[in-house]
Amino acid sequence: MLTTEVIEWARGTVREAVLAAQLMHFAQEQGTPPKHVDGRLLTVKDEDLSPYAELRELHAQVTDPNFRIFADGDWVYVFNAELFVKGTDFNEIFDQLGVDEATHAFYLGKELMKATIARALRKNYRQESPLDWGYMTFDEPRRERVRVTARLKK
Repeated sequence: MLTTEVIEWARGTVREAVLAAQLMHFAQEQGTPPKHVDGRLLTVKDEDLSPYAELRELHAQVTDPNFRIFADGDWVYVFNAELFVKGTDFNEIFDQLGVDEATHAFYLGKELMKATIARALRKNYRQESPLDWGYMTFDEPRRERVRVTARLKK
C-alpha cells in the first residue's frame, strides 16, 4: 500500500495503516479475528461504553469538597461530599456548583467541556483523563491541580 500525509485531511493515515497491518498480522498469527484485540483504531466510539452505575456508591464515600467529573453516553456527573449533579447541559451543571473563584471556574469549565464532548460522542470520561481518540490520543499538558474545588457549607 502506498499512502502519504501531504494533504491535511490525510494526517495520521500512515500511523493508522501501520497499526491496522500490525493488528491483522497478529490476528493471522493467532488464528483469531482482529476484533477486540486492540482498540486504538477506534477513534470516535468507545469499544466498551458502560454507564457509571457505581457513582452513587462512590459519592456516599466522598468526604471532601473536591468535585469529581465523569461522563458516559447519556450523562455528565459532577459530585463532591455535599452535591451530586447529573445532566447534559454543562452550563446548567456549572451553575449548580456554586464556584466563584476564577481559576477554579476555568479548570471546571475545561473539564466539563471535555465531559460534554465525551458524552456527545458516546464515550466514557473521567476527570483529568485525556479524551480517548484511539491511536490519535495525545498527552495533555498538565498543570498543578486546584486543591480545593469548593467550600463545604456549614
